[in-house]
Amino acid sequence: STSVYLNLMLRYTFNVPINLKRLEDMLTYKYVEYEDLELEESTTVKKVIYAETDVLKWRGQPPRIELEFDQEIHFLLKATFWLNRTETRLTTQAVHEIFVTDLALAKVITLNQQKEILKRQAVVEEEEEAPAS
Repeated sequence: STSVYLNLMLRYTFNVPINLKRLEDMLTYKYVEYEDLELEESTTVKKVIYAETDVLKWRGQPPRIELEFDQEIHFLLKATFWLNRTETRLTTQAVHEIFVTDLALAKVITLNQQKEILKRQAVVEEEEEAPAS
């Protein structure tokens, strides 16, 4: 059901080059709910919202995901995840890892990009956990 309560939002900034054709191929297998195109002078930013359906992969109720990407320069800009806090057993890092792994499996990003993105996210997580002095 699409009206299930989603009360946890996770937002990740990527700013990485992507294979746009592969991303479009990946999206043909998703339940796309919404698409928006913003045309500006040097950019064509597309927003796509889709609902994941794989309960096993997401270890509970799957998230709704919004992707923001630039169609001109073939860059993934941001990804936002909406989850049900009580229905998910995933950490914020696990959500990020599942998504990045999906991108690599679909060849939207390279395996080297996958390693770099996951390494970069691990550093961000550590910085967030450091106590304020």
